[in-house]
Amino acid sequence: TVDLSRATLPPPAATARMRSTLRALGAATANLPGQKHEKSAAVLADAAARLGVPWRWSTTCSGALAIGEGRRQTLFNGSCPLSAPVLGSHISTHKLASKRYLEAFHLPTVPDRLVARPDAAAAAAVALGFPVVVKPVDSSLGRGISLDVRTEEGVRIAAERALAHGTAVMVEPYLDLPDFRAFVVGRELSMVFRRNPPYVTGDGASTVAALLAEHNRAVAEHRQAFGSRYPVTADDDVHRTLGNAGLTLDSVPEAGRRVILRTNPLRAFGGYPVDVTADTHPSIADLLRRLMALVRLPMAAIDFRAEAIDRPWDEQRFAFLEFNVRPDVSSYPGHPMLDAIVRLAAPAGESVRLPTLLVVDPDPGEGPALLRAAIGAAGLAAAVAGPDGLRLGGVRVPDDGGPDHARMVEDPTLDVAIHWTTPERLARSGLGADVIDQAWFAGGGEDGDGPALRALVQSRAGAFASLPEGSPAERAAVVLAAAERLAGGVPSS
Repeated sequence: TVDLSRATLPPPAATARMRSTLRALGAATANLPGQKHEKSAAVLADAAARLGVPWRWSTTCSGALAIGEGRRQTLFNGSCPLSAPVLGSHISTHKLASKRYLEAFHLPTVPDRLVARPDAAAAAAVALGFPVVVKPVDSSLGRGISLDVRTEEGVRIAAERALAHGTAVMVEPYLDLPDFRAFVVGRELSMVFRRNPPYVTGDGASTVAALLAEHNRAVAEHRQAFGSRYPVTADDDVHRTLGNAGLTLDSVPEAGRRVILRTNPLRAFGGYPVDVTADTHPSIADLLRRLMALVRLPMAAIDFRAEAIDRPWDEQRFAFLEFNVRPDVSSYPGHPMLDAIVRLAAPAGESVRLPTLLVVDPDPGEGPALLRAAIGAAGLAAAVAGPDGLRLGGVRVPDDGGPDHARMVEDPTLDVAIHWTTPERLARSGLGADVIDQAWFAGGGEDGDGPALRALVQSRAGAFASLPEGSPAERAAVVLAAAERLAGGVPSS
């Protein structure tokens, strides 16, 4: 409800502006979850009702259809099931969607206003109270964000900057609290660090500009006083941060005074992290795990602000800012967190290797073709590379596409790789695979390079045998049986 009698513009003009604003907001929210696929979701709801399956429109994920209940439910964005890790990936790309989802489960966040114009952003800041944060609703990597904005004109300028990086502007109260990032991997808290803004220390004689220039030289020469990797550019954020402290670039701070250069603590803007994992209070760790369980992600980086990392979260000012499904971890080589991420995909090295069979046959004949036919009849997810070529998914792969085994391990549908080769091809091209689970030699092989090839295969093979005599079909049956055993022992991804 809008009371146009209170508008500063004549009613027709106020109405026109309101309609324009609503259209802009409609365009800005067009990419919220579920907005583009409501028709598909509606027909899925009809099907669920017809089948007697419980369903509802989700109140926690805007526009999503929930089929099933509790742990057994699946959220749908149109016809796309938002199962892990898609749910978290889907909502994390839009700050408003992720906040609304967390708020639905009463996780602590900061209030906000979504606007489409700089003037509206200024009005929202007045309503929320200064200082505020102004940021694009659908950007990342800190682009377009302005922190600790204290005036209406400053908000308008910040909103223009945000709109250059996003489709709408989110205005939030600024929490002047320490900034933290936590990495949670497989529901375990792997690392928490405090993100600190860059600073210089006054000497009583140098200007801030001179201290900043010396800091940037130190960064370039890897001799800085703290762990900053990037120089600090004297941009609007720096000028605003200095102004809030009553300083300019020409000011001469007294000796020993720490001068914060910018409010943005991200590494790319000159900030530096300090590991505080060991200090993290158990209640904060539990809350982080709760968030990860809700968004159903195998790993994520979670950004939040808190008064202190070593106190219970519900006994202080504490708020989640956002979570990132693809955080940059390049700055932490050798950290156990990286091992934990790898172990999500590979609990053990052998568990993710493509099982491989090898047949060395001086006279393969119809063997490879018969084996392919048997594999197709058995419905086995396996491929055969033989003298007559390689086929993946029934499609003939050109010979100029690289080594056969390299192409087989790239195929995400295979459970087993099979090579049926001749001694000549083996001597010319090698095994192609570092590890062979089962290998056979078929007949002969005692002349020429035979013993050497046999020794090479035996050194790489977990099991080694002579292929029994018989028809090509009988030999193919032996290999098929081994392939089925291997496929049965491969855990599903």
